[in-house]
Amino acid sequence: MATNEQRTARTRASLLKAARAEFAAHGYADAATTAIVSRAGATRGALYHHFKDKLALFDAVVEAEDARLAQLIDDATEDMPDAFKSLRHGIGIYLDAATAPATRRILMLDGPSALGWTRWREIQARHSLRTLREGLEAAQAQGALTPDLSVPVTASLFAAALDEAVHVIAESRNRKQARAQAVAAAEAMLDGLKA
Repeated sequence: MATNEQRTARTRASLLKAARAEFAAHGYADAATTAIVSRAGATRGALYHHFKDKLALFDAVVEAEDARLAQLIDDATEDMPDAFKSLRHGIGIYLDAATAPATRRILMLDGPSALGWTRWREIQARHSLRTLREGLEAAQAQGALTPDLSVPVTASLFAAALDEAVHVIAESRNRKQARAQAVAAAEAMLDGLKA
């Protein structure tokens, strides 16, 4: 028999899964909490037990989505001994994952507008921006990047470029070609940072 703690965790997970689907399908503004609780098989009381309001629920969905994206990058690059190659590989993974329609809508379109740029950036700093910063730090430590490079500033500039590339790819009529061009541009930018 499940404990109360286990039931609570399952309900929260069901609400987050249902909310992700609803936010991805309709966007933050048009997502309905009634549809979320219906999808989750939960009650409005359960929703408001776990989350203060719709914005708090969306915040949790954004956090989980960015954590998932960062985990994809971490998993794919953790065993690569060459930090510079790992960094390049991670960029491709980021572009592929972030251009998925649900992820793009939640993280790139609605995330900054609903949560505000400061809160959105706090979430990224813990997850997707962290992976980029750590990749740059590792490449710099291995001597692949110039030693006087400010990693925090470089990570922020690079993240902004990658986020813009996500939109370019997603809006392109030829996504495959746009992705290839974005990767080539990102790699050229990285090559410019070499020691």
